[in-house]
Amino acid sequence: MAANDLSHADLLKAFEARYDYLSARTVAGEVLTASGVGKKDGYAAAEVKSIVAAVQGSLGASGQSIVDALGAPAPAPAAKAEPAKEAPAKAPAKDDAKDDAKDEKAAPAKADEKKEAAKPAADAKKPAGKK
Repeated sequence: MAANDLSHADLLKAFEARYDYLSARTVAGEVLTASGVGKKDGYAAAEVKSIVAAVQGSLGASGQSIVDALGAPAPAPAAKAEPAKEAPAKAPAKDDAKDDAKDEKAAPAKADEKKEAAKPAADAKKPAGKK
């Protein structure tokens, strides 16, 4: 066998590193079916790649120990995103202070307007004789 070839016994050993005896054979059978390879005495390099892909697709991160045991190369790390550009500088703090003062003055007035607007609606709900 070539360097990347794998015997069925070695395949089972890789699954037994993660699962018990019976579960290893069950999961290996499911992975072989999912990969389209099927059970054989030995697997060529291309078949091993298909098996590894099926392990990663079926088991995700929990199957990494199996992938490692099969001797497959680790998946390439995800590319890092470029850092975002910095936002332009804000206006001087003086302007922010003036805006905050205006907001504080306007907030109580708006609250009073809402109370006044709600009063007639509340009066309308009361029966006519109980004002």
